[in-house]
Amino acid sequence: MGDTMQPLQTIAPVRFFGGWLKDDRWQRPPPGSRCTRSPLKASVALRNFYLEYDPASPLSIFVDQNFVSLIDGPTFYMTREGASIPLKSVELIEIFQRDGLSAFGDLDGQFSIILYDARIDTVHFARDHFGTRPLFVGKSEEGLWFGDRQRDILALGKLDRALDQPAISHFLRRSWPLGGTTLLAAIHPSKPGAVEVYRQQEPCCLHLIARSLTTERANARVINSNLRSLIEESLRSLLVSTAGPIGISLSGGIDSTAVAAITRYLFPQRELRTFTVGFGDDDPEILGARTVSKHLGTIHRELLVTAADLERSLDRALSILEIPGGHDEFPCLEMLWRLAQGHCEVLLSGNGADTLFAGMSVYRFIWWRARIRQMSRYLVRPTSYPGFEFIECGSRTSPVHHGERPLAQSVAPYRLSRATERTLDHWDERLSVQSGLARHYGLELLMPLCSRKIIYKALASRDSLKMSLRQNKRMLRQAITDLVPERILLRKKGVQQLRYDGEMVRFLCNQLNVLSETDHPIVHPRGKIAFSDLADRLLRSPDRPTIHEAWNAISVQKWAAHIFGGSEGFVDPSIRGDAYLADVCGRVR
Repeated sequence: MGDTMQPLQTIAPVRFFGGWLKDDRWQRPPPGSRCTRSPLKASVALRNFYLEYDPASPLSIFVDQNFVSLIDGPTFYMTREGASIPLKSVELIEIFQRDGLSAFGDLDGQFSIILYDARIDTVHFARDHFGTRPLFVGKSEEGLWFGDRQRDILALGKLDRALDQPAISHFLRRSWPLGGTTLLAAIHPSKPGAVEVYRQQEPCCLHLIARSLTTERANARVINSNLRSLIEESLRSLLVSTAGPIGISLSGGIDSTAVAAITRYLFPQRELRTFTVGFGDDDPEILGARTVSKHLGTIHRELLVTAADLERSLDRALSILEIPGGHDEFPCLEMLWRLAQGHCEVLLSGNGADTLFAGMSVYRFIWWRARIRQMSRYLVRPTSYPGFEFIECGSRTSPVHHGERPLAQSVAPYRLSRATERTLDHWDERLSVQSGLARHYGLELLMPLCSRKIIYKALASRDSLKMSLRQNKRMLRQAITDLVPERILLRKKGVQQLRYDGEMVRFLCNQLNVLSETDHPIVHPRGKIAFSDLADRLLRSPDRPTIHEAWNAISVQKWAAHIFGGSEGFVDPSIRGDAYLADVCGRVR
């Protein structure tokens, strides 16, 4: 199936890094000068602000005497009529000068933005609601350091390298750090769906991006539009400027199937190349993807993985990832996207659908809870779900993550929508990590279902449009009823994961035994004893929770070894600290 694919030249991965000091310590370099020893090839310095970047990467950069602006990822400005117009850095500056901070409330797309205003010495960081593009910020006594990679910030030698122990503990239990945290105490991700503003004379303040669209007229347009038209609009916006084959990460589930089917409908003349990973010819993911590929006429490649393939892939993935997570997910994605490398430049994904259209198990719990309350107020109602607690909000009960306060106001009038809104309020970095991994292999990962208009449509939709007794994601299924047959439309999704069999247990035990003898500092709060204890539990009772816990313990330990061990991709360790700053920035005291 893959023999007909012709390899392409891959694009340069995005990479940028910079700093903003509290005092006037930057000396502007001569016009056109470049920092010859810098690991990145282009740089700009303006007042207290410094930025370096790879000019070969698809970043939008604008610099003048008052502003520096960087946009990473496809970004669109929403007009008062609700139309989306592609946005570059120079246009963002014009809108910002006219509208101020409210300019960020009119943006859509998959973006991270850095905007420095030298007139008032202020830095702005902004990201889309799903945080699809990485942007990390580190704080030191001298100021801020930022970039799309944590390791570049760490390698500067200015930040405390202490781990965030509460985040580590949460990761070991849940497979992801808490939203708004990394596993490093001194570095945090810029908040998705927000603008972080840093000024010299006052502490950091946070201005949330407006949740509603620009005007009531635009709101009505989105609410009254059907989901299919909004997905089509999102795909056209993301793909109109691309050329060549379109890649799709295809699992056979309804999310990626919908993206693939609508893409085929919109671009019948473009070549679609689909990629799937699975664990044997009888894997439901492999079978489902083959069926979808055959129906849509895509050029299909698949990768069959065994536990024996994991060791090299696990180390490769963790040497690339800025944050580990998802137990066995990322080794599989690393192998899949390495397979896609050179066969396409853009890769579509169905990410976001589980959150927006009630695909996660917690939504079924909330749905049943509402049904039970309607049937009888005398039944004992459930009060908790792993990772959530229920609190009273006016006349409704809504789930929020532990440790977070509810919003004073909500745009989501329905129970499932309110759960979605709160999930987005505390969103973690799983999608930005996927983008970073894909970029390592020259792929631009595009997620059309993460469009802000689709988010707003999902939040404004009734629970009954998303879930019924027998079906979830009803809206998404109904959007493609004319594009795929019923056997594909109603197919049940099998969770894509490795088989938890004897081979898997042996692999995990071997990894745990190696780690129990490592010389690296131990990340796990219980120390080396945790590895031997997990190995014993796996041999006695290899249930799913124990296997997930073992995966998490292995992943976080190997990730820490790569982050702190000078792995490939660090800023040159011989050029760091004050010497590095003086060399590349012309710093003066």
